[in-house]
Amino acid sequence: MTEPDEKAMPQFAGLTSRYGKDMRLEGSLARLNAIVAPVQAALEADCAEPRIPPVFILGPPRSGTTVVSQLLASTGRFGMATNFVARFWQAPALGLMIQDALGLAKDGVESSLSSKRGVTKGWTEPSEFGYFWSRWFDLGQPTHALGEAERRRFDAVGLRRSLAAMEQVAGLPLAMKNNSWFTLNADLLAEAFPGCVLVVCEREPFFVAQSIWLQRLDLFGDASRWWSVRPADHDEIVKLPPLAQVAAQAVSIATGMAASLARAGTARIIRVPYDALARSPRETIGGIIGRALGAAAASGDILARLPERLAGTDTVRLAPDTAEALRRHVAEQMDRYR
Repeated sequence: MTEPDEKAMPQFAGLTSRYGKDMRLEGSLARLNAIVAPVQAALEADCAEPRIPPVFILGPPRSGTTVVSQLLASTGRFGMATNFVARFWQAPALGLMIQDALGLAKDGVESSLSSKRGVTKGWTEPSEFGYFWSRWFDLGQPTHALGEAERRRFDAVGLRRSLAAMEQVAGLPLAMKNNSWFTLNADLLAEAFPGCVLVVCEREPFFVAQSIWLQRLDLFGDASRWWSVRPADHDEIVKLPPLAQVAAQAVSIATGMAASLARAGTARIIRVPYDALARSPRETIGGIIGRALGAAAASGDILARLPERLAGTDTVRLAPDTAEALRRHVAEQMDRYR
């Protein structure tokens, strides 16, 4: 069985065996998706756009986007790309049909609220759906921010059809999370789906940078190795020393996100500060449901399924001298981007 070409899947290159992908399995899934892709086209035949504007969850890495998606999944109010459906990235509506036929989510989802670098466990836990979103947003550019040439090639019509077919099968409005592509291209989503809800997770740049630093060490054992979202000025950032890199990465992502949101037109924007989410998850999720579906949809019995509080992790986890240096780099980068 031939392994997929790592050059075509650069996100897998160099991962440690502990957290790496089973590349042979990935190759098998790629072949399966090529076979079933025509089924998706058939399911999209009478679909133009979702009946209800979708909810898109975005934000810098390590800002709470995964737990927001898990909390929304637990309410049962939304159709989502689960870890099962994510295996069918070229035919997600078919994936939803098979999931339903197998009864995998017949009783809804009660999330564990645990994840590792945004990856959840369990067939019916929400997925970032990375392969699917890369089909639409990865147009050959070196970063996760689409330039003008890529924006002209962005297939909004095809994406609308695909999500409309998923909504039709799910029988529920859709909620999707993807840090990599949504965060710097929120205006493209707003243009493709007028009236969509953009749930914007926000966290202090120091803690985003600290977490990226720790993830680099945990994943690669090497803080100089890049991890996660590549902002528009990625080529300049990688020239910096590692600690300055993560500071610039965190600040650049936040700056690019703000610029994209400023162009988001008719989108309904809900900002979710990290500390507010931890302090009152029911209130946060109730606000999102109410904005997306109306106040009546955010009933008390639905929200009672959710925890009253979450454990916050805004604590300094670096040695004092490293933390001080990182704070200095973050302040310098905020001045520069300002």
